[in-house]
Amino acid sequence: AEEALRLLADWKPPPQRTPPGQDKPRLDGSADTFLTLADAYAWRCGYHGRARDGASFDGNPLRIGTRTFDRGIGMHSPAELNYDLGGHYRWLSGYLGLDAEIEDRGSVKYEIWLDGRKVHETGVLRGRDEAQFFKVPVDGVRHLRIAIGDGGDGGNSDHANLCRLRVSIGAEEPRDDFDRATATVATAPSVPEPVPESSRQRADHPPAAARAEVLALQAQAQFLTGFWGALREKGWALARSRLNDASKDARLAARSDDLKTDAELLALAEKAWAAVPAGATRLTDGRAFQLILGDGKTFALGPGSRTRVVKVVGTTIEIEQDEGRGGKLALNVACEKLAFPCCLELARMGLPDDGETRLALMLMEWLHPQGTNDGNADGRFCKALDEADRTGAPKAAATRLRAWLEIRARERTAEAALRELERLMAEGKGKEAVAFFDALGKEHAATAFWADLQPRLPALEDKLKPFRLTNGLWVSYWTGTDAKQFETFRFAQAETNLQRDFGEGTCDPRIPQDLFGLRLGGLLKIENAGRYAIKSRSDDFMKIWLDGRLILETDCNDRTVELDLQEGFHPLKMQFWEQWGFAFLFVWWKPPGANDFQPIPAEMLWHRPEEMDAYQKP
Repeated sequence: AEEALRLLADWKPPPQRTPPGQDKPRLDGSADTFLTLADAYAWRCGYHGRARDGASFDGNPLRIGTRTFDRGIGMHSPAELNYDLGGHYRWLSGYLGLDAEIEDRGSVKYEIWLDGRKVHETGVLRGRDEAQFFKVPVDGVRHLRIAIGDGGDGGNSDHANLCRLRVSIGAEEPRDDFDRATATVATAPSVPEPVPESSRQRADHPPAAARAEVLALQAQAQFLTGFWGALREKGWALARSRLNDASKDARLAARSDDLKTDAELLALAEKAWAAVPAGATRLTDGRAFQLILGDGKTFALGPGSRTRVVKVVGTTIEIEQDEGRGGKLALNVACEKLAFPCCLELARMGLPDDGETRLALMLMEWLHPQGTNDGNADGRFCKALDEADRTGAPKAAATRLRAWLEIRARERTAEAALRELERLMAEGKGKEAVAFFDALGKEHAATAFWADLQPRLPALEDKLKPFRLTNGLWVSYWTGTDAKQFETFRFAQAETNLQRDFGEGTCDPRIPQDLFGLRLGGLLKIENAGRYAIKSRSDDFMKIWLDGRLILETDCNDRTVELDLQEGFHPLKMQFWEQWGFAFLFVWWKPPGANDFQPIPAEMLWHRPEEMDAYQKP
């Protein structure tokens, strides 16, 4: 299991997403099915995992070339989708290509892998290319992997679509017959990001066996968490139902022996609680005993006491109290009203003194809410298990209980990690918080905690966004003509210098000395609220937007604007175009209290890596 977790690396398998009211998985082979992100047992996507169901990478309707599609998945290279088809289907088909929103930029290539064997690849697809229809037979295939790589020129603008991705059960070959004229186009909300993927994302793919092992561990943890909850509430029928569901879960197929042992432990727990009335029956012999109720009320039994147990009917203890002068008071006490320590002792009295009983009583104590919340309970339980081993406890059951302890320890470690993350965020320790957040999916993917945390991940990521910034504005370089400025994208990089004097030369060896442009985007950091003056000078043309509003426009001259700015990060965008001759651009600011204009410090210019594509748009 540890090796599987290590190999998982940057993978973040999403939780099982069976829609409410649906009793069986979608991919059960009962009908033709359009694949979605929610059906994938694991996936990754470039630019921090921002993949979308029913929409392009930028959230627009899905379009490839001149065709618009009614369903599909929008991703960004490098990306990968993994599905368990269960051997149920005959054909896989769909449409692949770059979304039209990136125009003629970007290039990608797709590969289809079936049970570890590559069966189809597209070659390089570029912006404005028409959708490429594909179909591959998948008879008996269990594991489907779709990999998306860049076309050899880096991952810039690689908005990759997988449209109408369908698995079918019929023998007839799929055809390219989608009628875009009659399709209804709808933009679906984006899928929550399991964990934003770092810029150091691994290019290699963890072995299938390791991924399967991690998913099996997660499925086991999810099952046991619900199973324990049912046992804790003495919901025996619910616990049996959870066992039955687990026995049908393909991810737990290799753990059938564990599930049988879990059923034996369920029987032990039920047996322990059923022994409470039997133990209470022993009290009719007049022995000394303190019968304590959950509200603290106590009945002292035994020699010399005026209180005695008359009989036990079902789970009701009938008590008689001597009121003096021949008066008797009859009371009925339900076993479920007894304090837990009293129940535990009565169960001990009602069971034979053997190894199985010791195990049943330990299980009864460990599952009780008081025991569950006791941080020392697991340690005591381990010592008790060792003692039970020496006194003839069932070995398989004792071994399984040790596994329970390990699983619960992992769950508690994961919960503690989230609390630590929240502490770091509250204290404003951004760098540490981001590193902690990125590690959650790697270190705790095999827990039920991780599966349950999925709905909260987008909110956590939003809180971390201010800490996920990269220094400098994102600057993209373009060339064009008199008729069409910013026609061809050349390259992009992060920069902090807003004092650029190109003279009559070129700004970069990759760029000509005339007819070039820069688009700069990112965030302006304001540490002190107040009135700021911003001044620009350019040759030839420059525009500056702040907080989404055009504030300055220069053409071989100086311009100045004054603004009231609040503390925080403000969206900043600039666009510069050089026509002919000399070229320069300068931007200064005058913060509150300053006497003169000065260059904007590098530490005040930032950008978000996941928004680099947006910075390059007009």
